[in-house]
Amino acid sequence: VVDIKEFCALCVVLFTVWRTWYYGLQVARRDIAPALSTWILFLLGVAVSFVFYGLEEDWDVVSGICNTVDLFSVTSIVVCICLYGDKAVRFKPWEKYYLGAVACVVFYGASTGGLWESSLFGQLLICVGYVPMWHKMYAQKRNTESFTMWMTFIPADIIGMVPAFVDGNVLSAIYALRAMVFVLITLAVMIYYELRASTFIRRKFSHGSSSGAAVFLFSRLV
Repeated sequence: VVDIKEFCALCVVLFTVWRTWYYGLQVARRDIAPALSTWILFLLGVAVSFVFYGLEEDWDVVSGICNTVDLFSVTSIVVCICLYGDKAVRFKPWEKYYLGAVACVVFYGASTGGLWESSLFGQLLICVGYVPMWHKMYAQKRNTESFTMWMTFIPADIIGMVPAFVDGNVLSAIYALRAMVFVLITLAVMIYYELRASTFIRRKFSHGSSSGAAVFLFSRLV
């Protein structure tokens, strides 16, 4: 008999391995130019969330599969960017406070034993980690990310919620739902800059024809 939780966890693992490999390939080919600072902030937030989640939930990695695989994925992406991408780390003043916030969350969890709250605080840190990526697209007025990689988060997070809901694991459910919301926001920003930057798309739409624009946008999605 197939265990639905283990099957869903396996699906999430496969999605994550594929998207991490593809994202790394795009970084190596210089097809995309992700901000290293974003992924370092992601790594710190994911690690804090995962460690306190594991301590609180007795390392139930199946119910918390999204957080578990994200730690592997984000670590791999940071290494890939360091090897093949833009290695410059430009922490803005507020991002330095982020590092201080990480230390405060760790201190809070270790000193008070509030593991559940500390894992949730780690998720808040992940949310803040999106800001450098959004700011880079705003500053460069172009999409710097991979549609394929970010879109695969959606089915993975939906599937990853199944074990969390089956076990009534609130932390894991919040993690997956939060990830979906912020991924959708990121995709919206990416689409905006693709449409804004492409004179080709603007020209096609101005003539009332969307076929060429659709082809162009599809090519950018993959």
